[in-house]
Amino acid sequence: MAWFRRKLFQSSSEHGKSGVEGQLNLFDGIEKDGKPVELIEPEIVPQKKKSRKKKPTLKEQFKDIPTRQVTVDTLSEKDTVCPLCGTQMVPIGTEVIHSGIVYTPPKLERVEYVATTYGCPECRDTEEPQFIKDNGKPALMAGSYISESLLAYILYRKYALYVPLYRQEQDFLQLGALIGRTSMAKWAIIAGQEYMQRLYDYLHRELLRRRFLMMDETPVQVLKEDGRCSLSNNLSENSIRPVTVGRRN
Repeated sequence: MAWFRRKLFQSSSEHGKSGVEGQLNLFDGIEKDGKPVELIEPEIVPQKKKSRKKKPTLKEQFKDIPTRQVTVDTLSEKDTVCPLCGTQMVPIGTEVIHSGIVYTPPKLERVEYVATTYGCPECRDTEEPQFIKDNGKPALMAGSYISESLLAYILYRKYALYVPLYRQEQDFLQLGALIGRTSMAKWAIIAGQEYMQRLYDYLHRELLRRRFLMMDETPVQVLKEDGRCSLSNNLSENSIRPVTVGRRN
């Protein structure tokens, strides 16, 4: 209490002592015998200049996409007449004047697979004619028009580009095809069950071999299942006591 009274009511000075044992003073060591103490200049470490990333050339930037050449023909026969003697000029060489990246929009195509039926010409007029039908490659999903390329395109946009199915449905409408979001969701489920289950099982076995795992799951029951009640029933049946949060001084 005495220390507080001195701090509040006595005259204060920037060079005064704090009066508390072990408390350092801000101005200790600044002056010695009335003379300012020489300060040691800090060592300045020169920073390395960041080298600018070299801009790739046009050939390096698009080295992985196919390239084709288009011959331009904008000169008429009158333009290719020699101005000195009037002789018609002939081609003597070519050169690349510029290049451009062309975008080709995606398109849908309906493919009908036609099977050939073979018959024996000798047994054709008999009581037991013989026929052989080429059934070809089975469909990706029985009774569905989905193909490997269309399924891969839908799943890539859904899970890699995060494009929802309703937006993909609108995109397909602009391409002239009515492909519903319900069908696309069903294809994704069937593909996961029939074609990706082995990969899922393999990754699951690899995870179980680890000593530690990190998960993002909730132990709360949300949907209705056999023998378990939903989250809404839990909230209504269990009494919830309000928690009062006090203000911290």
